[in-house]
Amino acid sequence: MDYTKIHDQIIERAKNRKVEGYTENHHIIPKCMGGTDDKENLVELTAREHFIIHKLLCEIYPEESGLKYAVWLMCNIKNEYQKRNYKISSREYERLKIIHTSNVSNHFKKWHKNANKSNLLKRNRKIKETLTGRKRPEISGENHYLYGKSNPKHSKRMTGEKNPAKRKEVREKISNSLIGRSRPKLVRDKISKATKGGKNPNAKKVVHIETGNIFDTMTEASGEFDVSLNTISNHCNDKVKNKKFKFVK
Repeated sequence: MDYTKIHDQIIERAKNRKVEGYTENHHIIPKCMGGTDDKENLVELTAREHFIIHKLLCEIYPEESGLKYAVWLMCNIKNEYQKRNYKISSREYERLKIIHTSNVSNHFKKWHKNANKSNLLKRNRKIKETLTGRKRPEISGENHYLYGKSNPKHSKRMTGEKNPAKRKEVREKISNSLIGRSRPKLVRDKISKATKGGKNPNAKKVVHIETGNIFDTMTEASGEFDVSLNTISNHCNDKVKNKKFKFVK
């Protein structure tokens, strides 16, 4: 198909006629290709003709990204100034969408590739210099925009029994759901490794000062004297005055 020939025929026909009703101005040489707003470069087209012309231009100049963007806008922008009376099929919309997405992607790839690192560094340095010495506005305390305000809706919903986490039945449901569950083996192994030997206070040998009895762990001493692990730990770590237990060095 000779896209250029069809394009030229539509333009020439439009130059030598007067259209009644809704029309759109078209740049014969597109602005993205250096066209101007001069009268000689403008022609009135119907909405349908305008759309067809831009589709033809995309075929004639496939490397010109600005033309593809224009067609995409014509598919999507509708307002009180642009009363477009044409409809495109879902298949055509999908085709144009894929072209537009690819076009945008290629644009940013090209931009990043050609970005001058020294210019980016200069820009960042300038921003830093501008911000250096500036104090951030004080927004805590009385200066905070929420100071002294409350959200009655939120407070009502989240306090007391209305807070799901504080309801007895909810807590029981969570507790029951955890019964019988065990930690994954990987987690158990990590905990075991982290608390093995000297790293675990419970694994240290403990001596009962009065009797001189030595126990391999605080747990054994706790069972023998019927006292809590926390109590033995406090004795061994010098947190009480009259110590009855201490670690074996």
